[in-house]
Amino acid sequence: MCLLFFIETNDIENVVFLVGDTHCPYAISYDRDADGTPNFYELASSPMSAIVLAPTPVDQTFNPTVLYAEGDQFNFGQGRASLRQPGPVRVKEF
Repeated sequence: MCLLFFIETNDIENVVFLVGDTHCPYAISYDRDADGTPNFYELASSPMSAIVLAPTPVDQTFNPTVLYAEGDQFNFGQGRASLRQPGPVRVKEF
């Protein structure tokens, strides 16, 4: 909770958390203050060689919006971000 408070109080934008061990790929935006603009994003990729699972319900604490979720498949992700060039972060799932 302290990290999220720090991000908000310092107006840090475009925060993306890359997570693992979820066993299904997904992308979620979080609008913690419910102002219509996401405060941060969470991206996950499924395992390449472990059990895969279907997506589960998302905890509603930080006002999430599921942008993408898929289950029961093996894949991996590739992300690219640059601090030197403005623009969107692009993520590909394979």
